[in-house]
Amino acid sequence: MQILFPFLSFYCFLSLSLSQELKILYSYLDNGKENAIAIYSDGQYNELFLPKTDAFYESSPYYKLLFSNCQENSGLIIPTSENSSHVIIKNLERNSTFALSVITDLENHELMNPKLNFSNESMILPANGKFEFNMIFDCNNETHPKKPWSKVFFDLQVSPFENDTVNENLTKNYAFSFIKFCSKNQRSYWSLVFLLTTALIIVYFSTRQPPIMTDAPETQEIQPIHAFLFVIFGSLLLTILYFFLPYLVTALFLMVILTGLSSLTVLFTSIFEKYGPQNLNVYLGNIPYYGLIKAHEFISLLISIAICLLYVMSRNWILNNLIGISFVFLLIRTIRMPNYFVALLMLGFAFFYDIFWVFYSSHFFGQSVMAYVATNLNLPMKIICPTLTDSPLNSCSLLGLGDMALPGFFIAYCFYFDKIKNIKVYHIVCILSYGFALILCLICLVFFNSAQPALLYISPCLLISVAVVGWKRGEFNELWLGLVDEKYEKTQKRVDRIMTDIKKKDEDDCLEIDKEEHYYNHGDNSLFETKKEEV
Repeated sequence: MQILFPFLSFYCFLSLSLSQELKILYSYLDNGKENAIAIYSDGQYNELFLPKTDAFYESSPYYKLLFSNCQENSGLIIPTSENSSHVIIKNLERNSTFALSVITDLENHELMNPKLNFSNESMILPANGKFEFNMIFDCNNETHPKKPWSKVFFDLQVSPFENDTVNENLTKNYAFSFIKFCSKNQRSYWSLVFLLTTALIIVYFSTRQPPIMTDAPETQEIQPIHAFLFVIFGSLLLTILYFFLPYLVTALFLMVILTGLSSLTVLFTSIFEKYGPQNLNVYLGNIPYYGLIKAHEFISLLISIAICLLYVMSRNWILNNLIGISFVFLLIRTIRMPNYFVALLMLGFAFFYDIFWVFYSSHFFGQSVMAYVATNLNLPMKIICPTLTDSPLNSCSLLGLGDMALPGFFIAYCFYFDKIKNIKVYHIVCILSYGFALILCLICLVFFNSAQPALLYISPCLLISVAVVGWKRGEFNELWLGLVDEKYEKTQKRVDRIMTDIKKKDEDDCLEIDKEEHYYNHGDNSLFETKKEEV
């Protein structure tokens, strides 16, 4: 999603005096209200507008690809709609007169030729006086340059004026710059392609992972009431964030980081268990408030802490995506979709939920609530990717985690349906439908040039394709009601009994129990039966 230009009008107010440094105020219209912000004070840029990019960053999309944090550019940007800027220079001193000289320059002389509607020679600014003029940018749109923007430099030389003489020894120089766009920047869609491809890969692999067992497996299953509550609480949360986001951002940040630490640990632990060396599958000791910990779990915890700390310091988009991906993996492995009926309710409610908060919420709130929260909430609750351009706009494309997690619940259900039926049909159909929906979303985004709710395309594509294939194969009733995996139920009951037995034993027996579970997982029930008789 490209960052829109928020500035409708641009003014500069300059207050000059010998007793204090020059202050430059930048004023713009926002929702009909004029706002003025100091951008230059006490000889340096205000912290809010401190330029954070160097020449290499501005000219290298590869640097942006690695180190971007997808936050809005902190400098001043004048959009295409503004052809001139109005400048007011005020002398707030009651007894002092100044001589003032204004000089402008720019990087790209082929793009524009900024002009002032007065001579650049020194002007006399009396006490309590003011001088107003316009800076006309005079863009040359016929050249069609590769870079439709240029940095404009604004230099002021201020000298005391006494007895008809300019005191050049006390001359002070003030300079600031801003970026002027003469035409709309050419959009790049490679970031969108990257995001959609990433989403497809994440959903494919996460839906094929075995579910994470808990002490209360019934709490992992989505019920019909949960689909309704999702819309209610989701809408309430969006409304609260829309009105109180600046006050809640710190608490949300801490909560998301702590949750990300847990989800990253689970993700890396799963990777080590499946692909890591066997010598890491040993117990290291007992950690307070955690219990016995294995070597690969400890290593996963250290890696997760490092990633979260680096993200807190840099807000790098790659680390943001890594934390977001771990959220999706944990959710899909923990929450189970029981049947097609619940999936229809969940994805159906999410379909209308997305449409309202993206397209129709502007009629009630003045702007799209979903777009506002998504672009202003700088947290790993979405996957993002910077645009591969050398534009000074730090724009990024984004895709919400819900656009992967909610469809992922249903796709994981279809995978286990295939597994129970010993077929390979519905999971492949889901992945193809999900990919087609993402492509359709990309096409509509490019065509309409506006943000698109991905579930608007994902929900119908998934539900319709699976229903058609199930009806053709005569298995729709089983899809609708869901199948009971007898092996899963039997395994869960045995796990529950073993967990009950373990609680009656000392922690010193955990190594022996781990060995027994190893034989049990490989189909040898003799040790299991022996343990049951002993208990």
